[in-house]
Amino acid sequence: MNLLQRLKYAIESDFKVEASPENPLARLNQYINEAEAQTNDTKKYLERQVSLKQHLEAQLTKAQEILAKREEQLQLAKQAGEQDLIVFAETEQAVYTSRVQLLSQSIHNTTNELIALEQKHEQMKHKIEDMKIRQLQLMGYENNVRANYHMDAMLNPETQKHVSTVDDMRYYIDNLQSPTQVVDPTSSLEARLNALQHEAPKQLPTLEKGE
Repeated sequence: MNLLQRLKYAIESDFKVEASPENPLARLNQYINEAEAQTNDTKKYLERQVSLKQHLEAQLTKAQEILAKREEQLQLAKQAGEQDLIVFAETEQAVYTSRVQLLSQSIHNTTNELIALEQKHEQMKHKIEDMKIRQLQLMGYENNVRANYHMDAMLNPETQKHVSTVDDMRYYIDNLQSPTQVVDPTSSLEARLNALQHEAPKQLPTLEKGE
């Protein structure tokens, strides 16, 4: 197989590897999609919790208004000496006093639950952002690996002749440096040359003194 054929096959292999379910980047993309779907679902529950809290607050306001009205009516019934109205107003007062307490406690509990849900929802969003950062890191690493593979295939064909299958290429990728160790060779070499150029004038006087 000549050089052009190897490059052509290597490019074709890229697409096969990317489509493989064993590819880490493909798995991460799937995880991100699933996490975003779950986050959107939980957002609906969060919005419903807000709506329920608002409904409870509306019921509390209504109960408080009726309670105040019955308390005022009770005083009027006592002043008028209307015993049946007194009994009715007292019963209503007790019912709405209990209802106000129940609604107040429910709102307190719902508020705490809502805060907890909001915090978890924010954590989910942060988790997705972290996964997307990792996605970019993997994309950069994978791109660097593939670039090196194609460059080596042309520059050092004798070392690449064993890479002739998709499995071989995957093995080649897995055995390269880790992402934290990858260095741009052009940048590092250029930096070293610049450093030598910068240090050279300083070293000349030292050499003369040594002679």
